Amino acid sequence: MPSNTFPVIPRHLLSKSTFMMGNQCPKRLWLYKKRPELKPEISDSQQQVFERRADVGLVAWHLFSNGKDVTPEEQHVRFVNLASHMQAHPDFKEKHAENPDVQNREIAFRRNFEEVIAKQRKDVLALYKKGS
Repeated sequence: MPSNTFPVIPRHLLSKSTFMMGNQCPKRLWLYKKRPELKPEISDSQQQVFERRADVGLVAWHLFSNGKDVTPEEQHVRFVNLASHMQAHPDFKEKHAENPDVQNREIAFRRNFEEVIAKQRKDVLALYKKGS
């Protein structure tokens, strides 16, 4: 299989999220899998929360990449872009990658992550404004 393609996960398998959903509430998992049309609409604010969590997961996967990548191609592209911006951040090397203090390293990572995400969102908004 070429390295830039990802396997399609059959619908009957559980992702980490759906596995946790089933652990928390088996009825919710059943409804999610068997009656998806009953799922409530996702608000814009909730969608932003989901996207932010996905961004965090993608960066974490890049930094600790010993695991298996099962992300869809679109998310993989976003992840590579976000990870490269994280590593290009002026503080990344000194305050995160080479920082022996775990607590300060985590604080620096969060701060850098927030700055990179904010810049990307600003760039996207500028692109939309330019297009309108």
